[in-house]
Amino acid sequence: MCSTFAPTSLREDDSSAAKLPGACLLGARLPGAQGGLGLARRRRLDAYTAGALCRGESRVRRLVRSAASGALLVLLIFGGCRKVADHPLFRGAGHQEPQAGGTFRFYHETNVRTLDPHVAYDELSIMALRLVYEPLLNFDADGELIAGLAEALPELSEDGLSYRLRLRQDVMFQDGHALDAEAVRASLYRMLAPKTGSPATEFFTKLRGLAAFRAGTSKEIEGLVIEDAHTLRFDLREIDVAFPFALGLTFTSPIAPTALARAAAGERLPPLGTGPYRLEQWERGVALTFDVNATYHTPAARPERMVFYENVPRHLAIMRFRNGELDVLFSFSPADATFFRETPSWQPQVHENVEAIIGGIVMNCELPPFDNVHVRRAVAFALNRERWRAARGNSFIAWGQPLPPMLDGSLPPEHPSVQRYNLDRARAELAKAGFPDGLPYPIELWLGESPGAQVSGQFAQADLAKIGIKLELKPVSFAVFIEETSKRGRVPMFFSAWGQDFPDASSVLDPLFHSRGIESDESQNRSFYINDTVSRMLDQAHLLRDPDQREALYAAASKIIAEDAPWAFLYVPLRMNAYQPYVRNVTHHPVWSHPYESVWLDLPRVPWTQGRAPGGAH
Repeated sequence: MCSTFAPTSLREDDSSAAKLPGACLLGARLPGAQGGLGLARRRRLDAYTAGALCRGESRVRRLVRSAASGALLVLLIFGGCRKVADHPLFRGAGHQEPQAGGTFRFYHETNVRTLDPHVAYDELSIMALRLVYEPLLNFDADGELIAGLAEALPELSEDGLSYRLRLRQDVMFQDGHALDAEAVRASLYRMLAPKTGSPATEFFTKLRGLAAFRAGTSKEIEGLVIEDAHTLRFDLREIDVAFPFALGLTFTSPIAPTALARAAAGERLPPLGTGPYRLEQWERGVALTFDVNATYHTPAARPERMVFYENVPRHLAIMRFRNGELDVLFSFSPADATFFRETPSWQPQVHENVEAIIGGIVMNCELPPFDNVHVRRAVAFALNRERWRAARGNSFIAWGQPLPPMLDGSLPPEHPSVQRYNLDRARAELAKAGFPDGLPYPIELWLGESPGAQVSGQFAQADLAKIGIKLELKPVSFAVFIEETSKRGRVPMFFSAWGQDFPDASSVLDPLFHSRGIESDESQNRSFYINDTVSRMLDQAHLLRDPDQREALYAAASKIIAEDAPWAFLYVPLRMNAYQPYVRNVTHHPVWSHPYESVWLDLPRVPWTQGRAPGGAH
């Protein structure tokens, strides 16, 4: 998830690409099994995090730039410039208990693509969706699977092939309809229908009868059974220990029956779920406004309204945040990051975490010259990751393998299969491919349109020129990038990144490197990498209940993938967020990016200087 399966959303640090959710926390436990990270890996991750943050590393941010028209609209909304103070303009009123009311204002640099939970797979859309919808299961602050809309975690049958899910009986949709098994079943049927085009299908392939349903030979999904008004059972063809994680994806969020009926009649799907907020207005390209859901099943003190501004470029976001017109900031230049870290009044408001995202340069294994493994290895060895890290203000950890360090199955950094800078090895690999003097023709490298993306492209150009590979940069819009890179035979090479959908190696390796993820259009495996041994290993891992055996199998698969180099793996990013002093209950979540549904505002806001002696401590 959290990536883009439509397929990957880009980030700009001013660097490269990235998907959805991030985490420095640990793996969620599978029901009935010991999950998460071992003590040694926890300590290793703590060391990475501490070392990165003490070097002053800022997060990698999205590599999607707003259109000039969108930026102009934001300017018109926010108004003109004024001198900005070096301290926050407001602090909280000092309440110790959560308070209801107020408006929480957040943003992103581009526009929300969809509010359809069955198809949304990008960070921006999920930021909005999680206010309106809730998945059947959820993840807590430690990445552990929790009940969500269910009364408890699913009950697993003795043979490991069935999961029984009992729904809560106090949940209402925002249209007044009660949540029940029929409503969930209807929503899941739409999610899994071929015409919906949901990326969720990848996670439900072992559901009994799904293949026949999608082929049109059956109108029913045999393995999706209603046992009573509030109980469903999922029957699988074979054991899949990761299946409960799939029930925690936003795809499984139930949609109100009235909304489904309107969509079936040809209308645009109305966003009606069970979440804490209702969509009040969406002025496309400008802002989405959400009002609190008065009938929400779990009352809590929360803002009365949330406003999600679209198409706010970084420089505008920073200015408006410092002017007190945005409540959160997550996009920083290196200079801005230093300012917020080193200014005493802002320091307590800064949060930094390692993200469960892997970024790099993707090479299309079906197109020459990248159908030759030696060319791909040459690229992987030629990239000077540490130079990139330093030039990017230490905004990421240099990382040359397919799994981020917090996921079981990641290799030790010193492992010989991990990709690392070695110019002599790069030249030798290119010679093995039959190009001792370099490639005789240039390669097109696709990237985002932002200035930061251009800088990253120039880094790649400089590194690969040293081994005789000439790159031609092709900046494209986010929409074009998403569409074209997922089509077979289109794009030879591009920046990308991928974040976990849930805290398990399968959520990264399966979509990116299993041959099952390749389609003519809308491929999830966008390197079009096929290794039958890797695909078998990934399938086998779903059958293993022993977490140590699963970890060993994923590590073996990671080794092969790193050596085959369908990606030149580059980094694991750091996320930096700053919040206004009156924003409370801020959390970092190991799965969900930008989790705002639990914040509250300490109102009324008090001018920062009120009651403070001149020159006094902030």
